[in-house]
Amino acid sequence: MPIVKYGTLLLVDTVVSIGAVPFFMDEWGIDAVYASGQKALSGPAGISPVAFSARAEKKINERKHDPPFYFDIKLLAQQWNCYGNTRVYHHTISPPLIWALRCCLQEICKITLSKFWERHAETTAHFHKRLQEFCFKLLVPRPEDRLTTVTTVVLPDGYDYIQFVKYMRDRHDILIVEGLGPTAGKALRIGIMGVNSTIQVANAIADGMRETLRALTKSSL
Repeated sequence: MPIVKYGTLLLVDTVVSIGAVPFFMDEWGIDAVYASGQKALSGPAGISPVAFSARAEKKINERKHDPPFYFDIKLLAQQWNCYGNTRVYHHTISPPLIWALRCCLQEICKITLSKFWERHAETTAHFHKRLQEFCFKLLVPRPEDRLTTVTTVVLPDGYDYIQFVKYMRDRHDILIVEGLGPTAGKALRIGIMGVNSTIQVANAIADGMRETLRALTKSSL
């Protein structure tokens, strides 16, 4: 990998993908990863698993400056007992969050990780097919570039995104959200992941979106 030549570390954000798609940190030469418990792992928000390679650990241990207390990974590693030494205190860990994450991982193990990946891929492919049958446009044109957890959808010209989201929530009890940043007011974000990654859920959302499109008045602007 070219970045290794220059001593650069590779950090990967797997918040919406960990558990839902194949990910091989060591095999791919990734140095640091952060994830979340509330997305494809189906747990509560508030806990973020992290991992570091040996290269990243060496870089952390050799740094010349003191990091902010909140982000002091060396101190956190001692609290997590990574080195088998006497624990130090950094913050109070939430036992319910740790236990909830453990239970979520147990459920994935029962299914097996490979089948969990397959389920996400199959559900999302089915969802995309249904949406395209209803004339919705997917923001990311190439299937190989799309996430299997979050789908971004462009509404036909003349439809109001805020009104669409509100109708889906009020009429169908389905929560979808608008785009962020450059896609605000230009796309919808629809998450189907974890325990919700099923054909039944995908069909319910697609059917609700079709009915919403028919029910709303198209603006003349």
